[in-house]
Amino acid sequence: MAELNGIRAERFELMARLAQLPSDTVFFTQITMEAAEDPEFLAAMKAAHIHGALVGVEAVTPEGLKDVYKDFNLAGQNLVDRLRKFRRHDIHILGSFIFGLPSDRPHTFAATASVAEQAELTFAQFVMLTPFPGTVDLPAGSRACRMTRVASAVFRSRVAGLSLRPTDPNCSGRIL
Repeated sequence: MAELNGIRAERFELMARLAQLPSDTVFFTQITMEAAEDPEFLAAMKAAHIHGALVGVEAVTPEGLKDVYKDFNLAGQNLVDRLRKFRRHDIHILGSFIFGLPSDRPHTFAATASVAEQAELTFAQFVMLTPFPGTVDLPAGSRACRMTRVASAVFRSRVAGLSLRPTDPNCSGRIL
């Protein structure tokens, strides 16, 4: 606990120094959404000329959060309420959301847009999950891995005139 308190004190010291800079100085950062639960921290951010932050929301459903190993984050209305706290402290938020998770269904897209709107985000970015062969998102030897190799090979052959020969040793199995 002492280590965490030390890190917190360092953050407050940094923000106190930033607050001494000219008032037309503007900073943006990346932060976890848990910061919204700390009014003292949010006030220090504002005083330090930190006008905005990127928050990796990733997903708005419990299933999606589990897919990205962030099932400790909030979902639904609780997520909306937490994100709104930043705006109540005059901190603009760029919320980053991932589409293409294994649990995504047609209703996921509307739910995500609704959360982004209700949470009063200043900006929202919606990125597509791009799994790479051999990663946790696309395990070697999986059917999805083989299909990704095929799609990649076809793309390379059409765009760059390369052969269809697979080149990624992290993704095993024949191209079928």
